[in-house]
Amino acid sequence: MADRVPTMFVPGSLVGFFDPAVIPLQVSFFASAKTVGRAWFRLTDPGVTGSVVVELNTAQSGAGTNKITITVDVGERFATGVGTIVIPAGGSLWQRILSAGPEAMNLSGEYEVN
Repeated sequence: MADRVPTMFVPGSLVGFFDPAVIPLQVSFFASAKTVGRAWFRLTDPGVTGSVVVELNTAQSGAGTNKITITVDVGERFATGVGTIVIPAGGSLWQRILSAGPEAMNLSGEYEVN
């Protein structure tokens, strides 16, 4: 059975958090191997310009294909992403905000882990 785990909450404006080379946020460390299959992200204030794109990845650098990318479209408050992230024992899950409109605020989310 899968567990739902909260992601890193980003309060206030997302501007300044979406340089993926500089600001990877560590979501979790796993002592044993796990698999992430789905993720949900939401905004309290979605803004009227620019989609919010968030990525969950096992590489702090953002490299590789072991990731789920979620896009919260302009004006929307919620989005779901489905995929498979295999996390090895001793591995971490990282969150990056790849883009966001200037009005987007208060990003939160959760992911499903087995």
